[in-house]
Amino acid sequence: MTVTGQIVYAIPRNELTALFWRRAVTRRRFVFSVGLFLALGIVVILANDDFRSAGVLLILYAVLRPALAYLSATNSVNQPSLLESKTLTFDANGLELSGSDWSSRRSWRHFKGWSEDAKHFYLEVVSNDIASTVIPKSAMSESQRELLRHYLKSVASSA
Repeated sequence: MTVTGQIVYAIPRNELTALFWRRAVTRRRFVFSVGLFLALGIVVILANDDFRSAGVLLILYAVLRPALAYLSATNSVNQPSLLESKTLTFDANGLELSGSDWSSRRSWRHFKGWSEDAKHFYLEVVSNDIASTVIPKSAMSESQRELLRHYLKSVASSA
């Protein structure tokens, strides 16, 4: 007999925006790229007075990258399916996520990675994705969290 878990949840827009932004700016490639633009800007400024304005623009871009990431996160959460109340059902075969007029089912093998923090589980369909599916732990009992972790063992962890 397959053990099934089911939860109903909705994540508010501001929480989802902050979550997407935080996960984006803490990625290694984001931090590396900001550092690279800063370093290039400094090198260009110090190397030649003729290119000082280019160096300033590189540094300005590096400083503005987090704000640009926030704008991108804000635009990403404008999808109604991300903000409406959802029902998540999961079992040994995978998970089904459904809203008021849509439903999506994926087997565990379709997920490329997963991670968790104190408040959420993050399931990735594409490797190194910000998060294809965000599941709030507050909507789950401890036994449901443990059951989900048990099923996620078949998915490579990206933490």
